[in-house]
Amino acid sequence: MTKPSEVENRPDLIQGIYVEVAGSKLKAHARKRKAHHDKRAAAYEKRKIAATKRDTRAMSEHERQMDLANAGGYTASNSRPRSEVEELESHRRRHLRLAEFFEVMAEFASALTYRLDPDEMVQLEFVETRP
Repeated sequence: MTKPSEVENRPDLIQGIYVEVAGSKLKAHARKRKAHHDKRAAAYEKRKIAATKRDTRAMSEHERQMDLANAGGYTASNSRPRSEVEELESHRRRHLRLAEFFEVMAEFASALTYRLDPDEMVQLEFVETRP
């Protein structure tokens, strides 16, 4: 049986699948992904505003009061499907979180080379899904 230390010292053996990415490339990629997520968040905000206007015009006064009463969250007694506005806001917030993540990556990635495994490649949006 091979000991772990013997495997680590074998230059002819590759352990797993990794991709090496230069820090400068990682920074550039992170900036592009931040811009993408900022753009998507803005698009969802625009759609949310339009949906809110449509919903507001369509609601009766009673529905408005019920909506305000339920704004505190869902419970077993008042659960309801999420509205279009809530869905759009959820997507907007997700893109804002991702933009923030990539902003930090762009700011703090060093000039060193990064060895990324498949999960990290997905998280950093180099690829969409793991093979």
